[in-house]
Order: sequence, then C-alpha cells, then structure tokens
Amino acid sequence: RKTGMFFFRNGLPVLHRNTMVGGFDVTLGISQHYNIGLAEAELAKVDRGFLLVPGMQATADQQTFSETIRQALEPVFSDFQQSLMAFTSRYSADNIEAIYLCGGTALLPGLPEHLTQRWRKRVQPLQVTKLFPQATIQPQRNIEWLLPVASALGISQISGESRSQINFRSGKLYAASRSLHLNLQQFVYPARLLLTIYLVAMVSVILQNFFLQRERARRDTQLSTAIQSVTGRVANSYLSNLKSNPSRLRQVIGQKVEEAQSKTRGAASSSAASALELIDQMSKGVPEMAKMEIKTMTYNPNQLQMQIESPTAGDAQRAITALQQLPVFQSPKASAIESGKGEKKKFTLTTGIKKGS
Repeated sequence: RKTGMFFFRNGLPVLHRNTMVGGFDVTLGISQHYNIGLAEAELAKVDRGFLLVPGMQATADQQTFSETIRQALEPVFSDFQQSLMAFTSRYSADNIEAIYLCGGTALLPGLPEHLTQRWRKRVQPLQVTKLFPQATIQPQRNIEWLLPVASALGISQISGESRSQINFRSGKLYAASRSLHLNLQQFVYPARLLLTIYLVAMVSVILQNFFLQRERARRDTQLSTAIQSVTGRVANSYLSNLKSNPSRLRQVIGQKVEEAQSKTRGAASSSAASALELIDQMSKGVPEMAKMEIKTMTYNPNQLQMQIESPTAGDAQRAITALQQLPVFQSPKASAIESGKGEKKKFTLTTGIKKGS
C-alpha cells in the first residue's frame, strides 16, 4: 500500500521518501475499471499484468489493460520524478547511474523498460547477488526477488551518523555527523528470544528422549515377560531373536497355543466322558423310590462331591443308602440331612472314585 524511494550518494543513503501508493492500488484500479472483485483483480495483475514497451504490438484490450495499470502507478512515477529533481538540486548531481526496482509490483513485465524510456536512465530489477558477486548464497528465483526487500528494510532501520537521519512521519531530513555505526541494541531482544526458544527446545527434546527410552525399556520388559509366560524360560539370545523377528515369534507362539489347546481338549473330553459314566452308573444304582436331584457336582479324577436335594427325609435317607452301596464309590461319606427350600431335604455326599472305574 506504499512505495519507498531510497537515494544513495557515494554508497550511502542520503534521501528517503514514501508515497502512499503501491501494488494494492494497481489491484484496486483493475477492479474498478473492469467491475470485478479484488481477489479476481489480484490474480489478473499477477498472472497477466504488464506495461507496454515502446514498439510493442498489442491489441486494443491489451492497451487498455496496460493503461489501467500505468494510471494506478502514475502517482508513484510523478512522486519519484519530483524526488529525483530534489536530489539533483540538493547535491548538484545529475549523474544517476541506475535506478533499481524491488518489491512485488516491480515484477510487472515491461516496467523497467517503460521507466527507462520515460526517465532516460538505466532502470532494472535489483538483484543483490549480482551486485555483490562475493556473496556465497545461491538463492532460488523466488528468494532472489525477496532479498532486495529485506535489504531496503535493513537500510531503513540502520541508525548511523554517516547520513541524514530520516523522520519517517514527516519525511524531513536531519543533518548528522560523519561516522557510521549500527545500533546493535535492537538485536539484543531477538537474540535473547532465539536463545530462550533454543534452550526450551533442547530441554524438551532431552526430556522426551528420556521418557521415550524409559517407555521403550518398560515395553521391552513386558514383551519379554509375555513371551516367557508362553514359551517358558528360554535363553536371552533366543528371546532377543524372537523379539526382533515378528514372523518367527508368531510361529512359535502359535505352536505353543496349539499344544495347549490340544491338551485342554483331551483333558476336557476325558473328564466329560468320566463324569457321564458316573452319572449313568448312579442312575442305574439308585432305585426310583429314592428320589433325589443333584444340585451341584464337583468332579476330579479321584474324588467326587455332590450336593443333593430330596422331597422328603425318607427319600434322602434311601438315596444315601443306595449311593453308599455303588461299587464305583470308595469310602462315601454323607453329611447330616438338613432342611432345604420349602419342605425339601438336602445333604452333601463326598466320595473317592475307584481306579479303573
């Protein structure tokens, strides 16, 4: 939204002026002339904006578009012409070597040629790396155009005694002495801020690395414990090989799981068959007149415990007598007959199981 002009004499800045017209005014001029939005006008300026160069062939639409841009920038051109006259008058010098353009609007095609023809002086884009060949950086094209902006900003912020001090509010010049120095104090706060950010970042990285290593060690211990709970105690080298080889680990764990499932299925099948055989023998050995109902049955290969209910005390006593006479039972013991729910009677029978039954 503004344009800065810097005049140098003997390598030192001696005059500065701002005019409140810039690239935004070009966008605004295109928007108003073609009755389009600012966003669309900005795209048109960036993608297709240009200034006609003498001798260039152009259509009527192209001439109108170029003239719209020129009229928007005309206050800048006029202001620079007056500043140039003031510089020449003050220093009695008209041998301006070159005029350098920088900033976004300076990238308009045809602008340097247009101004060269208008002011009869060499006008060209400012390229810092070409002006100072001793510079070691090799920036990309988009960065190359940003360097002049940074250079101009840096020049405007230098407070020295080799040039006139600039009052940026009024634009007036104040004479100063003949030496030059940089105001390094203005860099103290940014340096402290950068140092603080760096220290905080380093402490954060160290703490995160510490907690990460501790968490990795904890997870490694958990994994080792989990593997050994399945495979049993194994050598550390074998354990490390399993942890570093997921495919091998899955294979070993799968084998162990399959072995455990096979054993469990066999034991369950054997226990179920034995329990069914006992129930079948009890059904055959207890007469119908000894009514009973098995509520719970805890069966081990060598011992059996049952909680039984009968409708009456007589039924419970006949059931006890019949159960104690079964040949498969070894040393059966019945508890005292107690009252159950309602009028029912209950008792507990504990007995061993003869081998081979």
